[in-house]
Amino acid sequence: MKNKKIFALLFTMMLVFGALLLPINAAGTLTMTVSNASATIGSEVTLTISVENNPGIAGISGLISYDKSNLKLIKMEGNTGFGGMMTCDATKSDGFSLFSPSNITSQTLLMTLVFKINENAKPGNYSIGISASASNQSLEDVNVSVVEGTITVSCDHKYGGWEKDTDTQHKHTCTICGNVEKVAHTWNNGTITKAPTCKEEGEKTYTCTACGATKTEKASKTNNHKYGGWEVVKEATYSSKGERIRKCTVCGIIIAREDIPVKTSESTTTTTTTTTTTTTTAATTTTITAATTTAATTTATTTTTTAATTTMTTVTTTTAATTTTTTTTTTTPAATTTSSQSRGCKANIGVRASAVCVAFLGAVVIVLRKKREN
Repeated sequence: MKNKKIFALLFTMMLVFGALLLPINAAGTLTMTVSNASATIGSEVTLTISVENNPGIAGISGLISYDKSNLKLIKMEGNTGFGGMMTCDATKSDGFSLFSPSNITSQTLLMTLVFKINENAKPGNYSIGISASASNQSLEDVNVSVVEGTITVSCDHKYGGWEKDTDTQHKHTCTICGNVEKVAHTWNNGTITKAPTCKEEGEKTYTCTACGATKTEKASKTNNHKYGGWEVVKEATYSSKGERIRKCTVCGIIIAREDIPVKTSESTTTTTTTTTTTTTTAATTTTITAATTTAATTTATTTTTTAATTTMTTVTTTTAATTTTTTTTTTTPAATTTSSQSRGCKANIGVRASAVCVAFLGAVVIVLRKKREN
């Protein structure tokens, strides 16, 4: 470290002393050109400094300028073929000097530079420049024109995993240089997370296949209604139709509607006329009942009651709309087949004969009673 400081001091004094000795008029212009190069982070790269338009120099000194936060000059080496004696040591200083007892007119490579790209360097372009002065054998000033070079630094990126950046894109970061790349999400086909119904919308969730971010969109209502039972909203009458509807049990809308037919007329009215005659003796009560059904049914019932015996005989005659059975009378529609016990017109004759017999017996009982009373 101490040697580096001494070298820098001597170099500075030399530049000052040389400037004082040089004449005011320059003896031409020398061009120093720094080459360009590309490198990746953490690598090394070599540049050259060449001389053109050399009017003849006996000495030259200079200082390399560069971005020390991203680059490091690790080596300088003079070209022995140029002539003179080159002094340079990158481990001590970024400066160099060349001396010769006579003018050098070489138009060639002056020296090479080796740079190390820092591990924490950022990708980009970095300029390499030179601050230099030169003189000839006669101690005349030689102007120096410098063409800067450029080191283009890139990174062999090693990115970490993708992570969500915004609702529309994700990002990943290079573990070497910290560079961040951002791209749009790549959504999958989505999954229904809330099933839609005919009443309300559902939800569909999409997932980014790279970073796992999610987004939710509405899923349209369906037309899959669930039918309820029929509801009568208007009863049918004999003069107008009715109406009934079916509603969806989920959303409540009417999904079916139909008419109820007009009511038709009821069956023919049956009118019954009944005549009852009662005769009573001391030991016997006789009741004669004759029932006639107009337009449909004729029924005759005879009941005889004594002190110890009750006899009931029931006969039912069926016309076009009636079925006659023993003991139980059943009325059936016109299309009903008459029971095997139906007797037709003959049954009517039998009923009348029975009625006459009963009347006759009643009369006999009355006559006998009167005789006893006499």
